[in-house]
Amino acid sequence: MLKQILVAIVLFSIIFISGCTIPELPGGVGGKYCSAVGLCQVEEKEVEVPDIIVVKEVKIIPMAENRVSPDSEIDIIVTLENRDADKPVDLEYVGISNPSIFECIDCKKTGTINPGQIKTFEFKVKSPKNTGTMALPGHLEFSVKYEYTSTRLTTITFIDRETYIEYLNSDGKVETQIINVPSDGPVELYLDISKIQQPVITNDENNYQVYLEVRNKGNGEIDIIDKPKLKIDFTDMNLGNCSKEFDCSGSSAENNEPIILRGKKSFRYYFSFNPTVKLKSEEITTVRRIDAEATYIYRLPKTIDILVSPRAEI
Repeated sequence: MLKQILVAIVLFSIIFISGCTIPELPGGVGGKYCSAVGLCQVEEKEVEVPDIIVVKEVKIIPMAENRVSPDSEIDIIVTLENRDADKPVDLEYVGISNPSIFECIDCKKTGTINPGQIKTFEFKVKSPKNTGTMALPGHLEFSVKYEYTSTRLTTITFIDRETYIEYLNSDGKVETQIINVPSDGPVELYLDISKIQQPVITNDENNYQVYLEVRNKGNGEIDIIDKPKLKIDFTDMNLGNCSKEFDCSGSSAENNEPIILRGKKSFRYYFSFNPTVKLKSEEITTVRRIDAEATYIYRLPKTIDILVSPRAEI
C-alpha cells in the first residue's frame, strides 16, 4: 500500500510540472516506451508554431494591376509578425536582397520585433527606364534573417534494481510518465527515446541510446548550426559514445563542427549514456531530464513580382 501511495505522489508531481493531463499510451501496459514493469503515459508533441517570423502583408506604392511606371520611385511596405508570445526577436537583416532590374534607394534595415508584435518596414527602389511599349517583368526578393533558439525536453524514468525485481516478481506495474516536448521554432530538435524501455534500472552496466533528429520545419531556409551552438544536457547521466559531430563530456554534449542543413532533410545523431542516477530511500522511481538547445540564423525569403510598363495607370 505504501508503495502504491508513493507511486501516486510521483505521478501527480510530474503531471503538475508538465501542466497538462496526458492520455495513456495506446496499447496499454508496455508499448514501445515501457519495460515489463512499466505502465506508460506519454506526452509527445510536434512543433506547434514552426515559423516565428511571418510576412503578413506586402504593399507596392504606387502600383495599379501589378504594374508600375518606368523611371519612377516605388515604396515597398512589408508587415512582419513575431509569433513568439514570450521572447523578442532580433532581426539581423530585413530588406530587398535581390533588386533584379530595380535600383535600390533604401533596401536594408535591422531591428527588433517584440513578442506578438506586428511591425511594418518600408523600402524604396527605382524602376528602370523603359522606352518601348512592352512591359518588363521584375522579380524582387524580400528576405528577413533572424536569430532564434529552439529547445527540446524529454524525460527518462529510473528505478533501482531491487524495486524492479520486486515489481517483476509480483507482476506489478509502475506508472511511468514520459514527456517529449519541443519549443516553438522553425528548427525542430527531435529526441527519439523509443529504443529505451522505461523505467530504466539505475546503475545498470548497459549503454542506452538516444537519437537526435535535426529538422527544418519552417517555410524558410537555414544553412548551418554553427559550433558549438547545439548543446544537449543529460541530467545525472554519464555520456559514453556519440556521433563524431559532437564532443561528449560528462553529462553534456555540443557540436564540434557545423551542422549543415539543406531543404527539409532530417539529420540523425546518436548519444549513449550509462544510468548512474541515485534514488532517495523513499522513492520508487525518479525522473531526469534531457534538454537539447540550438541557436541559429534563419532566413525567410519572399518573391515580389512587378511589371514595369509604360501603360501603367496610377
